[in-house]
Amino acid sequence: MNYLQGTNDDIVDLSHGKRLWELAKEKYDPLWVKGGGHCNLETYPEYIKHLRKFVNAMEKLSFTKESKSRLAPTSSITESKHNKCLRFGRR
Repeated sequence: MNYLQGTNDDIVDLSHGKRLWELAKEKYDPLWVKGGGHCNLETYPEYIKHLRKFVNAMEKLSFTKESKSRLAPTSSITESKHNKCLRFGRR
């Protein structure tokens, strides 16, 4: 989970953002933009830099997973549907 939040966010308290990040199962370095508000983070250069770094990391992760899935045995359509339902807790 990537978390980006301004320290002066007047909508979502910074403590909530930090707690969400702490509870995330998969973490990515958070960015707490000093002085940033709720709707102006894109005006901070460090936000753009961090977001670009995050997107690049996710692209690499996606490429790695895609490569591994090509090596894994393929399952039937029925198995895929069944697994998908179980993953989201549907029956």
